[in-house]
Amino acid sequence: LSFYYREGITAVIAADFGVISFIKKYFPNLDIHASTQMNVTNSYGAKELYSLGIKRAVLARELSLSEIKKIHEETDIELEVFTHGALCVCYSGQCLMSSFLGGRSGNRGHCAQSCRKQYTLLDVNKNIIRTKGEYLLSPKDYCAIEHINELMAAGVKSLKIEGRMKGAEYVKAVTAIYRKYIDLCIEGEFKSVSKDDKDALLLSGNRQGFTDSYLNFHNDSDMISYASPSHKKSTSMVDIIPCDEEYIISINGEFCAHLDEPLYLRLYAKAPNGNNLEITEYGNKPALAIDIYKKRKICHMDLLFSPP
Repeated sequence: LSFYYREGITAVIAADFGVISFIKKYFPNLDIHASTQMNVTNSYGAKELYSLGIKRAVLARELSLSEIKKIHEETDIELEVFTHGALCVCYSGQCLMSSFLGGRSGNRGHCAQSCRKQYTLLDVNKNIIRTKGEYLLSPKDYCAIEHINELMAAGVKSLKIEGRMKGAEYVKAVTAIYRKYIDLCIEGEFKSVSKDDKDALLLSGNRQGFTDSYLNFHNDSDMISYASPSHKKSTSMVDIIPCDEEYIISINGEFCAHLDEPLYLRLYAKAPNGNNLEITEYGNKPALAIDIYKKRKICHMDLLFSPP
């Protein structure tokens, strides 16, 4: 820490009271931000952290807009909230699933991603209950781009984009879009998020689409991806947009349809330049995936559908 301190860092994120005590003793001029792993979910916890000299709290992901606003109104600590990226099925910093199953604690930064595994739901007689998919504990990615104005009005000081293990193109695309709408909010010009920007966020990476998490709802089943736990990126699609030549792309896909359930379509494509693309649609209109290809002016497609 002394090396980074000499190099000029202005703050550190910590989740352990022993570490916080150490930093306050040996680096008194360094701001401390409480990690989301500390599970700050109300004003009582925020007040306690502020009394210990912590300047900012990264709130738990599971809070609603009204709960965030209440913490702001009742405390003096700066508030930071997650606005984009991966979600945990459990409360922030309170999951023992990974350590119980695999001996790796998610609360200590070593999550084995147990919630991204396949599970089967059984009733009390151990009969299999039919579900939308096999990934019953895997949340979709979080996207709060449409709520920036409300978050700022609730007293949020900083927005946090989850970017662990993400590439530079993801960081560039997602950060630029959030910066754009933060500026519009500050200028009083924010009205709505454009479809192009929403599509750009999806193409940068998602898990079966996005959810706005707990900002407006609690225990909403739409938060779960069901079909796949993978974070899929499609940004390379822009590399094959403009051309006078005809592009021939082979596409493999899988399609699932069950009575009274949303349709599911996934397309895999390989372009002549070697780029690998993937588009997944889970909803009532999976044909939207085809529309995206049409907009890219791809002239020919071979659709080779295989069983799901």
